[in-house]
Amino acid sequence: MNRFKYNEDKIKESLKHMPKIKDDLDKDHLYQRISSEVNQPEKSHTKKRFAFAPVMSAVIAAAVLLLLVPLFINDTMVQDNSDRSLDQALDKTISNESSDAGEEAGSSTESNGEAGETVLMTDKSDSHVIQETGDNDMMIHGAVADLQGQYIIPLSLVVSDSVEKEQFYGEIGDHLDEEAWGLSDYMFSDVDVQLDVSNQQAQIDLPEDFSPVKNGSLEVSLFEDLLAAMFLPIQVDHVIFSRPVNLGQIGTVKELPLQPTKNIYKHYQVPESERGFLVQVPIDDQAGFETALSEMKRDEEEFNVSGTIPESADFSVQENGSQLQVDFTNISGDGEILTTMIDAILMTAKSFGYEDVLFSNLPDDNINSYDLSAPVRVPEGVNPITPE
Repeated sequence: MNRFKYNEDKIKESLKHMPKIKDDLDKDHLYQRISSEVNQPEKSHTKKRFAFAPVMSAVIAAAVLLLLVPLFINDTMVQDNSDRSLDQALDKTISNESSDAGEEAGSSTESNGEAGETVLMTDKSDSHVIQETGDNDMMIHGAVADLQGQYIIPLSLVVSDSVEKEQFYGEIGDHLDEEAWGLSDYMFSDVDVQLDVSNQQAQIDLPEDFSPVKNGSLEVSLFEDLLAAMFLPIQVDHVIFSRPVNLGQIGTVKELPLQPTKNIYKHYQVPESERGFLVQVPIDDQAGFETALSEMKRDEEEFNVSGTIPESADFSVQENGSQLQVDFTNISGDGEILTTMIDAILMTAKSFGYEDVLFSNLPDDNINSYDLSAPVRVPEGVNPITPE
């Protein structure tokens, strides 16, 4: 109900209950009093004041409203802008966090993808070869025998090019842990070496008590093979001794020519040893490379030697000058197995005189540090050792 209508009805109802008043005043006299009251200025002014008050109140209220509205609008706009800026900042933060999270997730996915594409990618430390040395480094080749004296294990020590190379040959044993690694002792500790690379010669001063026959004739054969593994990689194929050396049935010699031989590479590791090595296993000089790959499947458990090509692998070989192509079928294995296989094939190819190898039909074109989409150069060295 309208409030004005309600008040009007209430007033009418109250008037009905008012007592009746009898006016005995003369009408003419009453008229004169009323007329005199109306004609007085004071009364007229008072009426005007009461009439003006509502107008002024409305004007003042309007003025106040006009003043407050812009402030209210500005405050609202500021608040809206503040809220909008806060929302935008929050959205940007959330967006950045989402982006960062996405990048981390993408990086993790990419990393997992690289490591997880048929589980091939592995750390470079799993490799048994050195493709090349740094600009300020050089490689010194050493060699030891396995514990039973059956096979040669070539070593590659990467040192600063400021090192005295000739002196270092006598110190190689200081950087090996033969007992922990399951190796025979380094034979050439305390030797003095003078290199004449231009004439492909090395002059070796052996200790007075040195004798390669003290442990039997087998060590005589190892003596020559060890020297070949150490010096043939730097194109030195002739050694001259400072004094005659007794080589048993061969006789006493003052110098020794070093003959390159064909070798395949398998994996050597004694039980519970800290690390494994690629080991040279001699093969007939007339053998072809496909025969060599077949031999690389075979384990020799009695000598702690295992094959480096999976037994189930099938392959074919094509020769193109200094390049060898190996096509695989039915090949499988994790990253470590395939890395060791590639290392061993490359070193075997180097022994056969090839310069690079093209691998085809492996599970991935990227295994460890190898890009197999192109021919791979044979390594500079095998079984890296980093001197402390």
